[in-house]
Parts: sequence; structure tokens; C-alpha cells
Amino acid sequence: MDQEIRRARGRAGCGRKRARRDRLRCRRGCAGEHIAAVDQRLRTGRLAADRIARLLDGLADELRLRLAALCDTDGGACAPISGATSRQYTATSADVSHRLRVTVTATNSSGSGMATSRATNIVAATGQAPKNTSAPAISGTVKEGSTLTVDKGGWTGTNPITYAYAWQRCDATGGNCANIAGATSNDLRRHLG
Repeated sequence: MDQEIRRARGRAGCGRKRARRDRLRCRRGCAGEHIAAVDQRLRTGRLAADRIARLLDGLADELRLRLAALCDTDGGACAPISGATSRQYTATSADVSHRLRVTVTATNSSGSGMATSRATNIVAATGQAPKNTSAPAISGTVKEGSTLTVDKGGWTGTNPITYAYAWQRCDATGGNCANIAGATSNDLRRHLG
């Protein structure tokens, strides 16, 4: 009888030890799975943060653009164009007969750098400049006290075209001409002499 009791207790003790080992294995396994999941989330977060950082650096590079200069015809003596700070710029009438260039400033968390483009070709006018096709002609009696009128002549070019006049007095041979003060309309009434 005593032997049977001891055997039963031994079997029970073995069962308890086995159950304890199973619980320990479960705990270790569950802890390992939890650690692996946390590590995966951390690695994913680091990758996302790296992507965001690279994106922000790229945006900084894109946004640090300055359309820098309106230059003279040989590409020198350039001056900044007010408000021209994006990747695109529409040339205006003020740019005609000049060249353009751009300075790009790239900036990220480590600092910044700058580079300047070559100057463009000379900016041309969109339309056609006025071109004379027939010379202006004066009409009227060429005599003291008379009124002389000029026909502007023939012109081609992009409309609208405006005209300005400057009457001149010349010597008897038609040379050595000089502007007459105040004579800036298309007719002239004054004493000729």
C-alpha cells in the first residue's frame, strides 16, 4: 500500500513538473513572438521616417529656387527679378533685348549649396517691331507763317502702333539738322526763317 501511494505521488509530481515546463515554454515562445512583432514595427517606423526625411529634403531642394537675374545682352551685369522665385517664369516686355539666367539654391538638414545657369539667348519680342515701308512726307506751303503737316509714312508691325514726332531745322543744304524745341506734333505752324 505504501509503495502504491509513493508511486501515485511520484506520478503526480512528474505531471506537475511537466506542466510547469510547458508553461515556461509557452511564456518564452509568446515573449519571443511579441519581441519580434515589436521589432518589426520599429523597423517599419524607421523606414517610414527615413522616407519622410528624404521626401522633405527633396521638397527643400525643389522649393529653394530663385529666378535670379535679368542680364544685359552679353550675359553680364545681371540683376535679381523681383518676385521671380519659382521654377517657371514668363518673360515680359521688360525682358526684351536682355538675357535671363537662374540661380538654384538647394537646402537640406546638412546645409545648402548654390549653382547658377548659363544665360539664355536674347529675349525676343512676341510680335514684330514697327518697320518703315515708305518715308514720312511733309505737305503744305513752305513759307513763313504757313502750317506744315507730316504724313507718318507707311509702317508694318504688331498693332497697336503709336507715333511720336520731332521737327528739325536744317541748314540751306539740308544738313546739320537739330530738333526744334516744342515741335512734337504732326503739324508745324511757326515763322520759318
